[in-house]
Amino acid sequence: MNVKCDIAMLITNAGEQAVFSANQDQSWESSSTIKVPLLTLTLLKMAEQDRRLSDTMTRLPHHSTRGSGILNWMSGSSFSFRDLIYTNIVYSDCLATNIFLDYVGGQSKLNQWLQQQGLKTRLIMPYLYFTDEEEAMPRVGSTSAAEMLRLYRNLDMYSWPQSIRQLLKSALGNINDSWLEKDSPNMLIDLEHKTGSMIGCGVRGETVYNAVGSFNRNSQKYYFCILSHGFTNKRQAGAEDNFRRYICGYFSQSIAKLN
Repeated sequence: MNVKCDIAMLITNAGEQAVFSANQDQSWESSSTIKVPLLTLTLLKMAEQDRRLSDTMTRLPHHSTRGSGILNWMSGSSFSFRDLIYTNIVYSDCLATNIFLDYVGGQSKLNQWLQQQGLKTRLIMPYLYFTDEEEAMPRVGSTSAAEMLRLYRNLDMYSWPQSIRQLLKSALGNINDSWLEKDSPNMLIDLEHKTGSMIGCGVRGETVYNAVGSFNRNSQKYYFCILSHGFTNKRQAGAEDNFRRYICGYFSQSIAKLN
C-alpha cells in the first residue's frame, strides 16, 4: 500500500475494559475529536440555563471558517441549538463549533473544564479557522486515545433530557453517510457515532484520520478511539485514499478479533 503512518487506538467494552490498545496514553493531535468535550460542555450549560433546542444563537463574522461542515455556506444570521448540535455531530461542522466556543465562554473555559475533569486534553486553537495559505496543518488540539474515549463515553452515558437524547440518537444514526459513500472501502463499519476528521492538506501538511465513537458486535457495545499522525507520501497520487484504507483496514482487523 506504500503508506507510512503512526496510530493510537483504544477499544473498550461497555464495562470500560480495554480489549485492544496501541499507544493509548500518548499525546496526539486531536483534530475535530475536540468537538466531543465541547459538545458535552455546551449541553451542560444549556441544561443549567434551561435553554431549549429551538432557542437560537447568532452567527458572527469570526465564526466563519473554511473547515468542515455545511453551515458556513448557508444563509441566515442565526441557527437553533437543534441545528447546531445536529450539524456539529453529523458534518463535524466547524462554524457550529465556533458558535459553541463563544457560548461556553471560549477556549480558556473549555480547557479549564477539561482540567477540572483531571484530563490533559486541550484545545489549542481559539477558534477552528483554516485558510488555503498554511504551509503546514495547524494544530487544533491535543489529546490521547484513552482520554478522548473517556470523554465520548461520558457524553454517551450521561442522563440527558429526553429531547437531547432523541436528537443525539437521530444525529448518530446519520453519521456514516455524511462522511463517505455508503459502500466505500474507506468506511469504518458498524459505527453508531463518529466525530472526527479526514483532513486533506495535500502538499501543505499531513492527512489525519481521527475518530471516536461506538459500535455493536455480537450484541455487545464497544467504544473506540483512533488517532493518527498522518502519512509521509503527500505528493503521491492516491496517497490520501490509501492512507484512509490503511486506517480502516487496521480498525477492521482489530474488531474482527472480538468474540
